[in-house]
Amino acid sequence: MTDGADLVAVAHLPDRAQAEMVRGFLESNGIPSFLQQTAVEGPLIGTGLLPDTPQRVMVDASRAAAASRLIDEAQAGAYDEGEWDTANAAHLADAEGRRVRNYGLIGGYARIWIWSIAAMAAAFGVFLLLRTL
Repeated sequence: MTDGADLVAVAHLPDRAQAEMVRGFLESNGIPSFLQQTAVEGPLIGTGLLPDTPQRVMVDASRAAAASRLIDEAQAGAYDEGEWDTANAAHLADAEGRRVRNYGLIGGYARIWIWSIAAMAAAFGVFLLLRTL
């Protein structure tokens, strides 16, 4: 690697684990690279202190084209449509049972609060029953 003046980002990944996999893939193919933590922006504001912050994979500018080509080839081969059958799509028409629920963020917190208050009320009711005995 050089002094850092001619480094290029070849991949932006949401967490360190994925970035380490890309970095290891590049290094196993003879392209030295390193990770750089990026700023947290947009919907991720407030998560900067968590360990899974976005990462950037950096390589020397002279090897950027080769690194990008390797990454693109690996991504293209990872999702061969003949190989994957997403969620057994052939059997979805025969599926029975309840539909998938999506409560959203507010609905999820509301359910947590409702169940918590119900559990505390039940515990308080048991306490009052035991006090009267």
